[in-house]
Amino acid sequence: MEGFFASLQQNFPFIVEHKYIFFFLGGAIEGLNTMILAGFLYSVGKIAFWPVVIALVLGYCVHGQSRYWFGRLGGATSIEKWIRKNPKRHERFELLRNYFERYSGWVIVLTKATISLTDPTIVLAGFLRYNFKRFVLFDFIGSVGWVAVTFSIGY
Repeated sequence: MEGFFASLQQNFPFIVEHKYIFFFLGGAIEGLNTMILAGFLYSVGKIAFWPVVIALVLGYCVHGQSRYWFGRLGGATSIEKWIRKNPKRHERFELLRNYFERYSGWVIVLTKATISLTDPTIVLAGFLRYNFKRFVLFDFIGSVGWVAVTFSIGY
């Protein structure tokens, strides 16, 4: 294993020098595998705990906020037109909106701890014009929890 790390240091020194920036970008773009890798690298003593955890949490928060703004700015008008065309769709959409407003904090926190539901739920929060300040709070709480779980798996 030491040979691999020495080879990485010798052939790609910029990765080693700027490793926390790469962990931030990995958390923002991909997430899961980056967090597991960070836990492993911490277990073998190649990275420091707090800088990598902070980089991962901030990266995963940026991931969530980019999806939120995608939903808020991207798909609202076309989907609203599609919903208005059919009364049943409109009725179901209003039920979804009411449910999301009632349980939104828990929904955001819990879906940050899933792999397949995170992005659709966060895009939906943006689409429903959920309060951004509250979203940031719940997104941060969910991000801390998910980083803790995946980092522990890697460790």
